[in-house]
Amino acid sequence: MQRRFGPLSPAVTDKLNNAPAADLEAWAENVLDARTVDDVFDPNA
Repeated sequence: MQRRFGPLSPAVTDKLNNAPAADLEAWAENVLDARTVDDVFDPNA
C-alpha cells in the first residue's frame, strides 16, 4: 500500500496490523483497483 499510496497514517497501519486474515485478503485484492487508501477498505468501492 505504501508503494501505491505513499506513507500510511498511523490509523491505517494499526488497522492493518490488527485485522483478521480474511479482511487482509479482501483488502489485498481491493488495492489493485482502489484509487485511494479509503477505497481499499470500502467493500462498495
